[in-house]
Amino acid sequence: MANLSMEKRAYKTITIGPDTFINPPYIKCPKCTKIGFGVSTIFNRDGYSRKCRFCLHHKSFKLPRLNKRVIYIDQMGISEMMKSLNPKITPERKAKVKSIWLALFNKLDKLVKLNLIICPDSNSHYQESLLWQPYYKALKMMYEHLSNGISFYDEDTIKRFQIDKNFKDFAQIKDDKKLSVHDITTDDINAWLGRFRISVEMGSFDNALVDDIKKERGQIHQFLASVYKRWLLEKNKTFNDWYREETDAYLPTLMKDYSFRLILTTMFRDLENIGMSEAESSDRITDYFKSGRLITTPYVMISAGLFASLARKASLGKKTLPTKGMVTDVKTIASLAPYCDAMLIDNECRAMLTEEPLKTKLKLDTAFFSQSNINDFIKYLDGIEKAASKKHLKTIGEVYGDNWGEPFVEMYDYEE
Repeated sequence: MANLSMEKRAYKTITIGPDTFINPPYIKCPKCTKIGFGVSTIFNRDGYSRKCRFCLHHKSFKLPRLNKRVIYIDQMGISEMMKSLNPKITPERKAKVKSIWLALFNKLDKLVKLNLIICPDSNSHYQESLLWQPYYKALKMMYEHLSNGISFYDEDTIKRFQIDKNFKDFAQIKDDKKLSVHDITTDDINAWLGRFRISVEMGSFDNALVDDIKKERGQIHQFLASVYKRWLLEKNKTFNDWYREETDAYLPTLMKDYSFRLILTTMFRDLENIGMSEAESSDRITDYFKSGRLITTPYVMISAGLFASLARKASLGKKTLPTKGMVTDVKTIASLAPYCDAMLIDNECRAMLTEEPLKTKLKLDTAFFSQSNINDFIKYLDGIEKAASKKHLKTIGEVYGDNWGEPFVEMYDYEE
């Protein structure tokens, strides 16, 4: 007979009543006069409601429209902040984490809660976190906490949006709207923060996907390493030579990608909407790709510029091969930089973006930071907090309470 065992389970009863979701700060109820008129609902865009815990009287209030700064934190930053907080990190590993990462988390968490910034997550966060399987959930918890569940669209979607806008300008299709961060994120970045956020994990951990990511990263790195070795020998070329080499290769590469069919479909639809025939549309699309306008899209300019800068450094004697994450870093920066107020990225990429000739060529308004100047990043964030108006901070206190901005350093104490 098989041995049977009964697993002991602990059950906790939660009673939900009319006042369960009425939160502080409590003020005097205008109807029953008791101090129980708390916040019941925060409407994402422009208001919140209060309800009395005692008489259930309720009333809605308007909130001003926000204008949050968009801050991108790369995977290295997410990882270091997670390690600084997570009690499951081994003492040996935790000892290597610099105290500045805890200070950075405290500052970012506070500014997110004050509705001054938002740190959208990206597909790069997801894929990079999958590669560190034991801490995947912990990493996900960190980047979703700072993003409030708002994500950037994937790289291919952003490229497609940029190309469509570029094509419309070429084809003189009226579209006065400039592509902005609001077009490439999954939700309203200027929404007022709610008190609750639900994160859903669909299915079990996908080991096959992890293997595919590792295999692709390995192949891409092997290719980049071979190209880098060629760059080491190209002593007579200039930045502009390598930049032109990258931009010339972009269209042939794009045409082999699965997304090219969708790009063409979108172009035909754009022209159909202005009454152009299929034959005329084919000619106009062909003219566009022949014109060279494609290489003026932000993604192409930034990615080509970063690879050209890598080539330039190689030709000047930098023999150390790029890391396995370099191509991911380039793709992420090329996709997101035009839509971020600031980015915390890897040291080498920040150096290339802030040095000539790339700095002048791109003319990006984004503030770039990395581990090597992280104290400047803290000062930048301090400036955002200091610039907050007294009226805004008063509203935060009225809606969330005076202690709302305290950092959630216990976030991993609740992890399963």
